[in-house]
Amino acid sequence: MTGSQNSDWKMNDPYDSQGEIRQYSQNKQLNKLLKNVVKEVKRYAESQIEHIKRCAEIGKALSKERDISKLLEMIVGEARAMSNADGGTLYIITETKTALRAEILQNASIPTKTTSAIPNVPLYIDGKENHSNVSSHVALTGEIVNIPDVYMADGFDFSGTRKYDQTTAYCSRSMLVIPLKNHEDRIIGVLQLLNAQDMETGEVIPFSPEYVDLIASLASQAAVALTNTRLIQSLRDQIIRIKKGAEIGKALSVGDDINQLLEMIVDEARDMSRADAGTLYIMEKDKRHLRVEIFQNDTMKTRMDTTGPEQIALPNAPLTLPHVPLYNEDGSPNHSQISSYVALTGKIINVAD
Repeated sequence: MTGSQNSDWKMNDPYDSQGEIRQYSQNKQLNKLLKNVVKEVKRYAESQIEHIKRCAEIGKALSKERDISKLLEMIVGEARAMSNADGGTLYIITETKTALRAEILQNASIPTKTTSAIPNVPLYIDGKENHSNVSSHVALTGEIVNIPDVYMADGFDFSGTRKYDQTTAYCSRSMLVIPLKNHEDRIIGVLQLLNAQDMETGEVIPFSPEYVDLIASLASQAAVALTNTRLIQSLRDQIIRIKKGAEIGKALSVGDDINQLLEMIVDEARDMSRADAGTLYIMEKDKRHLRVEIFQNDTMKTRMDTTGPEQIALPNAPLTLPHVPLYNEDGSPNHSQISSYVALTGKIINVAD
C-alpha cells in the first residue's frame, strides 16, 4: 500500500467517545462503502452473539423439559424463530424404523397444529431406501438439505408439497431440512422448516447459510434432550411395571378373586404393549378347547369376563366368542388359528398386519 493510500485509512477505533463513526477515508464514496460494511459486520456479529446466547438458553430449557410434547413444540418454535421461518414440521422415526411420523406442525400463515392429515413418510419402498422424498433422504443420510425454491428444485419428489399447497392454498417456496442426530450419532427424526422470511419486508427468501449451522446445533441439542427424556420416561414406565408386577404377585399369593386377577394381567399386558384390545383364553378341563375368559376392547368400549356362553352385547348385534378347538375333527393339531397354535406349541407369535 502506498503512502497516499495509507493517508486515506484510519486504522484506529472507527467510533469516537460518543459512538459516532469516524471517517475511514477522505474519499466520500469509499468512506460510505466502508461505513456500510462496518455496519453490516457489526449487525451480523451482534446477531450471531445473540443466537449463540439463545442456543445456550434453549439448551438449558431443553434439558429441564420432561414433557415430550412440550419439548417437541419448543424445538420447532425455536428453530422457526432463529431462521424466521413461516412454518415447521418435526418428524420422528417410528418404532419400527420404517417411516417418519409427523409429530409437530406449526405454521404462522395456517393456524393449525393437527398432524393427522400428514401421511407417514416411508423410509423404504419395495425394500429400497426412499431417497425421492427430501425428509426420508435426510433421515437416511444425515445430510442437511437447503432448497431455495421447491418448485424449481431437482432431485426430489415434491408432489406431496404441491398437494399440501393445493389443499391449504399455501405457497411453499424455500425449505430447510435438518436431521435430529443425538449424542450417539443416531438419527431419531427430521426437522423441516418452510419459507424463510425477510425480517423487514416479510418476503419469502431462501434460508441463509449463516443460520444453518446454528439450527443444526439446535437440532442436535434437541435430539439429545429428546433421547434423554425418552430414557427417563422408559425408566419410569419400568418402575410402574415392577410395582404392578408386585401387585399381581401379591394378588396371586392371596388368590381371593381369580377373575379380578386375570383382569389385572390383561390390563397390564395391554398397557405394556399399548394394545387397544386383549383376550385371555383358558384351556378347558378336557384340554381340547380354549375358552375366552377375559375380553377387553377400548374401541368397542367393551370389557367382559365370563365362565358361561361367550356373547357380548353390541349396538347392532351380539358378538359371539366361541370356544377354540385345539384339534381338528381328524385329531390333528389345529394350527390354523393363532391362539390354538400358541397353546399347542408354546411359541410366541407377533403379527405386524
